[in-house]
Amino acid sequence: MGGSDIRWLGDSWRSSILHAVLQFDSRLPACDVAALVSSRVLSVYPRLTRLPVALPLTAGAGYCWLPDAGFDIGRHVFDVDDNQNNVQDYLGRLMNVELSHDKSPWEVHCLHQASDNCTAAGSTWLTIKQ
Repeated sequence: MGGSDIRWLGDSWRSSILHAVLQFDSRLPACDVAALVSSRVLSVYPRLTRLPVALPLTAGAGYCWLPDAGFDIGRHVFDVDDNQNNVQDYLGRLMNVELSHDKSPWEVHCLHQASDNCTAAGSTWLTIKQ
C-alpha cells in the first residue's frame, strides 16, 4: 500500500473516518441505493469489496488489499430506524462508532425523515462513512 492507502495502516484507520452527507427530497430505500452502488460503483472501484490486511514478514510485511470473500452489499448499505428527526444528533453518534474490522471499511446509512406535510413522502439523508 502507498499514497492515500497509508491511512488504513494498523489501528490508525479506525480513527480516520470520513463522512459525506447527501439529502434527497424523496424517500430512497437502502435496497435502491445498494442496487445503484452495486451496478455503478463497485465495478469501477473494486477496492470497495476488499479488506486491508497485514502481510506476514515472509511476504514482506506491510499491508495490502485482499478480496473480501464474504462481501455482502447488505452489510454496507442499510436503512436507519431513527425516529428523531435530528440529522446532526444521528451524525454525532455515528462519528463515535468505529468501522468494523471484518468487512470493507465503508458504509452508507439511509436516514429517512417524515415530511412536514401529509402528501409528501419525506426525505432521505445518505450518510457515507469511510
